[in-house]
Amino acid sequence: MSAVKSYALARACVSPAEWEKFINDPNRWQLTVDGKQLPKGTDFALTSKFGEVRSAVVVGPDGKPSFDRPLYREAPFVQTVTWGLGADGRYYFGMVEQVRPHADMPGAEAYNVDGHKPVPFLHVIMGFSEKAATGKFETPEQAATREASEEGGASESAVVGVEVYPVGHNPSPSFTPTWGAVVAVQVNLRKLEKPIPDPEEPINGVYFIEVGRLLAMVRSGKSDTGAYTGVSTSLSALFIHLAHHPEQWPRAI
Repeated sequence: MSAVKSYALARACVSPAEWEKFINDPNRWQLTVDGKQLPKGTDFALTSKFGEVRSAVVVGPDGKPSFDRPLYREAPFVQTVTWGLGADGRYYFGMVEQVRPHADMPGAEAYNVDGHKPVPFLHVIMGFSEKAATGKFETPEQAATREASEEGGASESAVVGVEVYPVGHNPSPSFTPTWGAVVAVQVNLRKLEKPIPDPEEPINGVYFIEVGRLLAMVRSGKSDTGAYTGVSTSLSALFIHLAHHPEQWPRAI
């Protein structure tokens, strides 16, 4: 049995009285389009080549509606943990500083407040598969090595090895059904080239940061340049990688 159903299918599983009680609960979601509220229980889908937002009703073991919450499906994407061994014997990770206009400023006082500057974040190299943008199929390995090249300056000659982790991660299973791949790309730090910035992506810089320093930034919540480190997908990817490579944890952070 599916864990979620459309409003229409969920409505068909209960009596009219049960449905009225469910859909008129004050906790139900309300869709507003161009300032006009649509009736509760209206199925909707907002779609693009990069993902979709669709109405959904979570059902219980008996198939009856429990609560509603929109689903956000992502197009195929990859988190690329780009790393290398430095001449000092320490491990360095490629991190991107990028502004994210959708994010609120941290702090309760800034919740749902517009008008501030885009918020900068520090995170691992990430991106959609080319399939989303161009229709060209890419494996996780191909997508990760392309992203490592475009954002991390790792040309083909700089790539030492590629490791695809068995499960990947789910950004937030409470509303995201799709999973993203997590791929580690080991690079020769001495062969890195300067990345060519994409004018459509507001990237402030790309840095290879020693793992101990990086974890200290995660602990404090900010990078040395003031970018926030609390990107859930990035932290998930780093943790998955370090769980597979415990030798890369610093002795003290």
